Amino acid sequence: KVEEEMDIVMTAVRTIRAQKMSYGMTNKQKPEVYALSDSSMHRDVIMRQATDICALSAAGSIKSLASPAEVPKGCGVSVVNESLSMYMMLAGMVDPKAELAKLEKKEVDRKAALEKKMQAVNRAGYDTSVPDSVKEKDAAEIESITKELAQIAANIRDMRGAMI
Repeated sequence: KVEEEMDIVMTAVRTIRAQKMSYGMTNKQKPEVYALSDSSMHRDVIMRQATDICALSAAGSIKSLASPAEVPKGCGVSVVNESLSMYMMLAGMVDPKAELAKLEKKEVDRKAALEKKMQAVNRAGYDTSVPDSVKEKDAAEIESITKELAQIAANIRDMRGAMI
């Protein structure tokens, strides 16, 4: 049980740190974080370990929410697992317009990279002339770029929400 609880704590910490990094926040910026879970066990663990999670993730505070309706406006979200999501208050932490412009530029760049890789994969003779190791590397790169684009799209949506 203790290992399971520590796994929840460390996953939450990694999620918060990754979310801060994706929005360009420094460790000096300590946003409010909201934990939304349909599991009472997850909520209990998060709230019991809130001080440790805040210290390890450089968050200002953590509050537990029971329903999505309680999530304040201006938050970005990261899914920890199927029953736990972490919402981070972005309003006042980042300049939404500047961050939105950076994200949109990054989205254009990554879409171009994906298109270039897809053209290479779809060219005539690719299946027969390219070694399997290169095909696997290309497939992994396409998957990575696709996941990155999904995260960028979510961040853009969050930034637009923070501008309201």
